[in-house]
Amino acid sequence: MHRLKRYDGFVPEESWEAATKAHNRLAEHHPKDATALLMSMRMLISAALTAEAAAEMVRKSFAEWFLDSAPDASCYLIEVSETLGYRYSVTRALLNTHDPVQAEHGRAARELLFESARGLFSDTTFGLSAYLDCMCTSLSPEVWAFPIGRPGAVILILFGAPMSGQSSLPLDKIQLFSPAGHGVTESRTDPELQSPVMAKAALWWIQQLNTLFSIATEPANHVRNGVYDPSMALEKLLTLEQVFRDCQSIATATRDRHAQLSLAFQALVRMQGLVPGLNWKKVAGLSEVKSTMALIKETVPAALHPVFLPRAEQAIEALEELERGFFLANLAGENEVRLPGPNGKEELVHRRQAVTEWLLLYRNSLHGFDKVPTPRQRALLAAHDGKIPGAIADLAWLQLLALLARPESLSRFQRKRERTS
Repeated sequence: MHRLKRYDGFVPEESWEAATKAHNRLAEHHPKDATALLMSMRMLISAALTAEAAAEMVRKSFAEWFLDSAPDASCYLIEVSETLGYRYSVTRALLNTHDPVQAEHGRAARELLFESARGLFSDTTFGLSAYLDCMCTSLSPEVWAFPIGRPGAVILILFGAPMSGQSSLPLDKIQLFSPAGHGVTESRTDPELQSPVMAKAALWWIQQLNTLFSIATEPANHVRNGVYDPSMALEKLLTLEQVFRDCQSIATATRDRHAQLSLAFQALVRMQGLVPGLNWKKVAGLSEVKSTMALIKETVPAALHPVFLPRAEQAIEALEELERGFFLANLAGENEVRLPGPNGKEELVHRRQAVTEWLLLYRNSLHGFDKVPTPRQRALLAAHDGKIPGAIADLAWLQLLALLARPESLSRFQRKRERTS
């Protein structure tokens, strides 16, 4: 933690006062609750006024309660490069280059240029929240790590093994009103995942994030008509952050399948605008998704597959189950679905293609079917039983994992170079 001493003074005293008050309330009302203890740990370490005080909070938390519940727990420091902050802030400031601040506006006004769109990038401004939370919840509803942000770094707590992330019954009464919120959810902790694998998984994820940020903020990726375009850069960086936030919400909204599916559709649409060459068939077609999964398995170290791949595998199984929803084809024992063709004549379409079209049609309900449905679309709606497995939402996780496994897929200038060569 001595490496963070240069950030002493960044945290205001009011934050420390608020954190200690909140901690005292939690300690009084929830003295043995693991979630409350983690919340206290995060607040106190984040709001500690100095790096030395934060380090003492870490030692105290481990000694007094954490090691009792997670004996193999460990702690790591992830330093956040100042260069990353500069790349994001300069991009935001350059939005104003078309209308430069004049000298008479004063220094304070010029400094405010760096505030442009800052609130949209909270996860890269402090703590890398969504980027690391997605990693920690890769086994949702189990969790295996816990990030705590401080100026200049993130303190990452590894539990040593996956922990149950939720109780079997909803604790909040409002959760009983969410779609499909009435059931009992059981955890599926894999006891074979131990501390060394967790540490390797965290290291791999952080290394991939490092490359991802490097490519995403590369100015050559955001050139229009031979000139760097800050608005284009900001749009792509915002899309990237929102994709991670979508997947963060999918992992944590475990009791609301409707919300998960809507967020997954949203994330998949964002990814199509983020990754060159990505389209709906590639993110939702079974053959294409299986090919993507094969690339993930080749790229992600085999020892880490149990940490990152289970939800992606479940998404593929859900797509296969969705294919079986064409009940008329089931009745006739066929692998094809009868649909109107472009010329109006009936044609046989394989289930695999039909279910990709059906899923796209369902996705379009997000914007209210703003076009008159075609005869083919009507036939698709009539031919399927409409039962959607909840794990379909993890198609978003699968594509996010593909992005982390191959961060170079974001590179636009690289694709142009390949086409030229």
